[in-house]
Amino acid sequence: MDVLPTLSIQEKDNERNDKRNDSIPLPEAIHLLSSKEIIDLIQIHRHQLELYVTRFNPLTEIVEKINAFRDQFRQLEEEFEDLHEQRNEVQAQLENCRILESKYVASWQDYHSEFTEKYGDIAMRNKLEQNTKKLGEESSQLEASVRTVESADDLDEFIKTYLDTRTQYHLRREKLATWESQGKLRY
Repeated sequence: MDVLPTLSIQEKDNERNDKRNDSIPLPEAIHLLSSKEIIDLIQIHRHQLELYVTRFNPLTEIVEKINAFRDQFRQLEEEFEDLHEQRNEVQAQLENCRILESKYVASWQDYHSEFTEKYGDIAMRNKLEQNTKKLGEESSQLEASVRTVESADDLDEFIKTYLDTRTQYHLRREKLATWESQGKLRY
C-alpha cells in the first residue's frame, strides 16, 4: 500500500504564512512583539492595519468600481430629482383637479337648488294654484262685466272668452285635486 506523506498542521500554517509573506511584507522587528500585543494591534488598530495592507495591494480595480458606483449614484440622483419634479407637477395638477371638482360640485348644487325652486314639485304646485286663482278671478271679473256688453258680437266674444277661462280654471282645479289625491301631478 502506498502511503503518501501528509503535511502536519504546523507545516500547513508555515506554508500559508509563506504565501502571505510573499504578498505583504511584515513590519520590521515584528518578532519583538508578543502574540498578545499582535492580537491587540489587530483588534484595536484594525484601521491602521488595513491602511498598511492596502499600501501593498493595488487598488485600481476598487477605485474603478467606486467611480462606476459614483457615476451610477449621480445618475440615480438626477433621475430621482426628475421624479421629484414630476411628482410636484402631478400634485399641482391633482390640486387643480380638486379645486375644479369642488367648483363643479358647488355649481351643481346651486343649479340643482335653483332648478328645484323653479321647477320642483312644490314650485309647480304653487304655480298651478296661483294660475287657478288667477283664472277664478278673471272669470269673476268677466261675470261682472257682462252687464256692459252692448252688441251681439260683443256677447259672442264675451261668451267665448268666459267659456275658455272657466274651462282652463276647471282643468287646473282637476289637476290640483288629482295631485292632492295621488301625490303627483299626472298628465
